[in-house]
Amino acid sequence: MILQKSKNRLHSFVCLIILILSLSISSALYSTYEIEDCNYGTGNYTNGSIYEDNLKLLLSSLSKSTPITGYFEDTISSNGTNEVFGHAMCRGDLELPDECIPCLQYASIKLTTLCPYRKNAGVLYDKCFLRYGSENFFGTPTGSWWYSNLIKNISTDAEKFIVVRKNLFSKLVMEATSGTISPDFFAAGQEVVSSHLNVFALLHCTRDLSLAVCKECLEYHANNIFRYSAYHAGSMHLGIGCFLRYENQIFFNSPTLPPPPAIPPPSPPAKL
Repeated sequence: MILQKSKNRLHSFVCLIILILSLSISSALYSTYEIEDCNYGTGNYTNGSIYEDNLKLLLSSLSKSTPITGYFEDTISSNGTNEVFGHAMCRGDLELPDECIPCLQYASIKLTTLCPYRKNAGVLYDKCFLRYGSENFFGTPTGSWWYSNLIKNISTDAEKFIVVRKNLFSKLVMEATSGTISPDFFAAGQEVVSSHLNVFALLHCTRDLSLAVCKECLEYHANNIFRYSAYHAGSMHLGIGCFLRYENQIFFNSPTLPPPPAIPPPSPPAKL
């Protein structure tokens, strides 16, 4: 009996170590950044509650359905009670569904450990965003503002970098909220700062927002980049319904450029 209990404890310990290593490796593979918000709303749920069961169903639905179209929202309830609302989004430059599936699978597992028993929470990774809550938040910009500076300061051409970055974000905001260029509220691009320095940036709104609200969110947080990430070579910001990121090296999928025009055949020699 004692031997059996020891084996069970050893098995449980090994499983725990494997889970921890798996989550650590997954985080390294799927994301440079991890920004969670456990304060989208108030209230906790209890282990084994109906709300927890509905949340598990919702997270499964979001992780499976979102990679197909890039954005998905859903509501799970039990006869109209213990409702859980949620939506998820893939980064706009990804090849769907393959490039988004791992991120959302990871997010749906990790979020409940980042914000244990919270009825309202969200998490942003490099390639995806996932949020859930106990009240209907669709179309309403709610939440907090978070940012993460993980790349050291620019050492040369810093002042020029700031100007070029600001102009790039202004251009991308216009593209993402034009209503025609990017119907998915997404834009990405790059600009040259100097012969040895570039700036790459992208921004994205959740698709449940109106065009006007998306633009307001992006403009507000683009201005905050100068205040809180001024000389950093890279940063990611989680806004209230929008996301912005930039770096001094490329981190997104560049659009496929058209092939260069064919070289015309040489002209026939002129007749004498």
